[in-house]
Formats: sequence, C-alpha cells, structure tokens
Amino acid sequence: MPEVEVRLRGEERAYTITIDHRARLPEVVDFDRYSRVALLTDQNVAAHWLEEIQSLVSGGSEPIVIPPGENEKNLATVETIWSRLAALGLDRSSLLVLLGGGVVGDIGGFAASTYMRGIDFLPIPTTLLSQVDASVGGKVGVNALGGKNLIGCITQPVAVFIDPELLTTLDQRNYRAGFAEILKHGLIADSEYFTTLPAALADDPRHRELPTAIVRSCGIKAGFVVRDEREEGIRKALNFGHTIGHALESVSLEGPEPLLHGEAVSLGMLTEAMLSRAVGLTDPEISQIRRRLEEFGLPVSIPESIDLAAVIERIQLDKKKRGDAIAWTLLETVGRAAIDCHVEPERIREALECVERGVG
Repeated sequence: MPEVEVRLRGEERAYTITIDHRARLPEVVDFDRYSRVALLTDQNVAAHWLEEIQSLVSGGSEPIVIPPGENEKNLATVETIWSRLAALGLDRSSLLVLLGGGVVGDIGGFAASTYMRGIDFLPIPTTLLSQVDASVGGKVGVNALGGKNLIGCITQPVAVFIDPELLTTLDQRNYRAGFAEILKHGLIADSEYFTTLPAALADDPRHRELPTAIVRSCGIKAGFVVRDEREEGIRKALNFGHTIGHALESVSLEGPEPLLHGEAVSLGMLTEAMLSRAVGLTDPEISQIRRRLEEFGLPVSIPESIDLAAVIERIQLDKKKRGDAIAWTLLETVGRAAIDCHVEPERIREALECVERGVG
C-alpha cells in the first residue's frame, strides 16, 4: 500500500495519500466516526463507479450527482450542493466524499469547506490529472468573474484515496491530459523524472509503472505543500504553465475547440518556457520540452480558433497578480523553477504567437 504523508508545518495536522485498490478503502478511512456521509460525483463517473464506491462506505452514503464539465464549476452549482447537504441532514460531524476529477474535487472541496464553516471531505480522484495534482494540496474553488478558480480557499482534506484502476474508464484524450501535470513536476523539481518517464505510460492506464509515477508526482507536490501551504513562497513553483494555461483554457471554453485543463497546461508550459528564455534565464531546452510533450500525446501548438488578444486580456485576471504586475513562475532549467519573475507584456504575445505557429 504505497502512501505519501502530507505533514503540514507549524501545526499538528497531517493526512495520508493512499495509492491502492478501492477494496481497501474501508481499511483506510473510518467512516463510522462520522454522523452522516454524502458522496458527490458527476453523471459520467456515476455510471461507472458510484454503486461500487457506495458499497464500500460503511453505513452507506447519500449520492449527490451533478452534470459533468468545467462549465459546472460555478457558485450556482455550489449552492445546489449546499442545499442537498442540508436536505440530507449533514452536520459539522459529517463527511463529504468527492468521487470524480478536478471539477468534482474543486467544487466539492469548496462546498465542504464552506458548509457550516467546514466539514471533512475525502477526495477519491478518478482522472490522472486529479490523482497527481488537483486532489493534493487543499486548493479548492470555482470559476467566477471570467477567471479560473477566482473564488476559493485552501482547505486540506481528511485523506486522499487513489486507485489507478479508476482511470480505465477514461477516454484516451482525458487520460493523456493528466501527463501535463506529471511532466510539470519533473520540469520544476526533478530533471531525471522528466527525461526518463516512459512515454508508453500514455498509451496504457494499466501500465505497471503508472502507480510509481503517481506516487512520485504526489510526493513532489506534497513536498512543496508542506513547506509552503499558503503559497507565499516556494509553492509558487507549482504554478509553472498555469498563468498562460488558465487563460487559454478559459478562452477556449467560449469557442469551438475547448481545451482540457491538461492540454492548456501543456501549451502554457511550452509558452512559459519560451518566456523563460526571453527574460534571460538559462535556456530551458525548449526543443526537449516540446518533444516530451508530444511523446505523451499533448498539444504543442495553440489552435487558431483561440483569440490571442482575448488570452492576453484574460491573463490580467490571474490570481497571482500583484498590483499591475503578475508574479510569473518560469524555468531556470529543466528540473528547477524560478518564482516571482517579471515579464514584459510584449514578450507574452511574442511567445504565444510562436507556440501558435509551432516555432521557437
């Protein structure tokens, strides 16, 4: 039973990320300690896993099923979840299980964090992206005011339970999108991990080395979180690829070719690697980064349907903005990030245009 412990500094708070078969869930989580248990999921995940996961929760769990998709990650959906929690009689001694990908984890964690000023929540992530990134670290929230995750908070879960077999019902595109975050972990913290991760993993969710990669990525992210829970310093390294990526994702959702989060992050990392070179950091070997992204089936050119002017405008809504300037996370080199970097506005358009054309 591989585990990653998240022990937060300065307080007696810790939880465990467990990577194991779902049948072991009752051994890891003591459901009997809660007055009531509810389970939040979306319609796609419910069709595959809801009944089985419910059967593993001692005493049962009341289901709350929402529509799938990033467009559901809003305050109206949160209000629906709050209403269901109240109708089901959940109190401050209750638990909300989050069975789903990043949208369910983000919105469910935010709903739990704010319902009755906070109840425990347990993510059981069902996408690779959420297993290696979204479920770790306590960032929860919703999209609002035209920006990604502009309303939210940092609240740690009571535990995280990861079963790689839950990935077998994903389509190939959604599965591969998760490797953007895995490769990001290598780019910012472990050059060997980035360069040696087998590309064959992207073709087979049952690959024997996938659990090892999940453990490694969870460990890298947890390492940043325990040193800087509130993102005041080193945790900012995890934002690499996300300033551009969030803007691309938000704009694409309004057009004919919506990007998945991981796809947008892939494009964001390539663009921000170019920005790293443009501002005078050590050349982060852009050709190598592009090649590795392609090996894992991730996009390396921005679709022409995405309006770059709209992307640049959306960047100004980024949460990392301080006054009129954005604190960028860039790369010093493969395996090491640089935080709180300054980028001249004209450099942003130049880098976006290069990625759009597939050059640079």
